[in-house]
Amino acid sequence: MKNSILLSELTLLLVVAACTPATPIPSNIPATPGISVGITQTTCPSVIINAGDQIVWTNQDQNQHVVHVMYSNNAQLADSGVLQKGDSFASNFPDPGDYPYTCSEDGKMRGTVTVRPQRE
Repeated sequence: MKNSILLSELTLLLVVAACTPATPIPSNIPATPGISVGITQTTCPSVIINAGDQIVWTNQDQNQHVVHVMYSNNAQLADSGVLQKGDSFASNFPDPGDYPYTCSEDGKMRGTVTVRPQRE
């Protein structure tokens, strides 16, 4: 019963996340649990997190950046919109898997978010 409730809650979370546009967040809000990632003209790092964690990307560059996170089937998971210097964007990752992402307007800068199963 407990597992079916948890599965229902995760399914609802995925549906809401897929239908909710991503919103840049103030850079003074830390990612908890999870990590913060700085993006620059030469850095679009790959990261490893646990299921349920959040990543906050922060533009540390003079140039604009756009973060596009994809599912492995190339469907879009999240889109930051244009991030100016100092702007941040957060995304949650409830399910294990590999999520390719780009962090430049032209899509040439690439990284991967690897999500491990949540530890019990």
